Amino acid sequence: MKNIKFKEHTHNQNLLSMPPIRDVVRYVSTKKSLILIALFWLLLPPTQAQTQSLSNYVSIDTILNFKQETPSPYTSICSASWGDWFGFTAFDTKNNSDTVKIHLINTSTLEQELLCFVEKGICKKMRKHLTSGFWAIGFTEKTMVLAMQYELLIYKKTPNGQYSKTKSAKIPFSYHTMHMLNDSTIVFGQCYHSADPETGLYLFDINKKKVTKAVHPHHNSTLLNGYINGYSCMDCTPNCIIWRHSNEYSFLGYDSNLNPIDSTAFPDTCWRPIPDKLMKRLLRIDKRAPTLIIERLLPIYDSIDALIGCYLLDDTHLIIVRKKPSAFTRSPFMTIDVWTKCDGTWKRTLSDIADDGWKDTVMTKNNFPVKFEFNKVRMAGGKLVSLSKNGSIEQPIGLTRAAYDTQTDAYLIENNKFIQVFIYSHTLTAK
Repeated sequence: MKNIKFKEHTHNQNLLSMPPIRDVVRYVSTKKSLILIALFWLLLPPTQAQTQSLSNYVSIDTILNFKQETPSPYTSICSASWGDWFGFTAFDTKNNSDTVKIHLINTSTLEQELLCFVEKGICKKMRKHLTSGFWAIGFTEKTMVLAMQYELLIYKKTPNGQYSKTKSAKIPFSYHTMHMLNDSTIVFGQCYHSADPETGLYLFDINKKKVTKAVHPHHNSTLLNGYINGYSCMDCTPNCIIWRHSNEYSFLGYDSNLNPIDSTAFPDTCWRPIPDKLMKRLLRIDKRAPTLIIERLLPIYDSIDALIGCYLLDDTHLIIVRKKPSAFTRSPFMTIDVWTKCDGTWKRTLSDIADDGWKDTVMTKNNFPVKFEFNKVRMAGGKLVSLSKNGSIEQPIGLTRAAYDTQTDAYLIENNKFIQVFIYSHTLTAK
């Protein structure tokens, strides 16, 4: 074979000074192993930004454990927060009980309250709608709301500190997520791929029992919200509402009356959205056929970018959870960005923070994972709070991954999983 002489290169020269690709191909045309190396090099995805570890900013303070009455992988656990308080319910019709139990936890003092509401016929009503639990809960200092698929149960706190049911209200649409803005106003978030009146944000007055205002963000950008990760499509404080898109890096801000106050788009040149041809096909599918839409999305899900979560730390600090493509592993790569509002404009102040968490090392308070992509994280009293219904080790701090797995297997032979609440401190808003 004719020898090909390449220009000599010093070690500090970059890839742009490499020999012409046509010469490389000629040279390796008879070397199959070198061809594979060349192809691997050519097919490498754009370099990911260097990530930071979430353990630099977050540490776990407290782990609380709660028994499940009827443990089931299908039990729906709903949570909410207000001020310093975090609350959740794990009501399940499998218990055959009409008593609804709500656990409240003060994240600052760790004080706990257990509320019990008896709703006669609630199990029968849920089974009629083919559900086994509540879709959402919300509360303020004076109001507690339990949300089923199409109905709200509303309780008011009496002067003696007890709650009394005052009314119920029909919900005239389906929804993905719900938050309380104040004692009498709820904001619902719903996202489908159709540009019909269901897609958007809705203010609901629980006294008037009706929707008082609605806005409808651009529907193409919310496609993934509707069918894969819609339960964190929006978040709010009493003064601010954030709606995130999914197929593009952008989010919208509203005040408590759903008046638009800002729109933020991040110009990421490496962003890989759903391909245009597939998007057009997906938009033609009837939204009442979600299985068909999901079947089209899942094969390309690991190869695209998407926003999969947004969490308001307060009125001026926002966490955005991003899924990046992963070309050579089966799991997508998740990172979080922190945005800070300065002089009316959102600016990205922390970027590419990976919740790498606990792998093969000993678990500590600093590397305990938050898992923003899997848990609906709440903010209460300046803390991050999440929960899991798959608890098996009451206090895993100090265990290696191997020890944790061994103890879990031994525990589950004769015991059921329990609910765990995780409370974290953070410095994500520090200047």
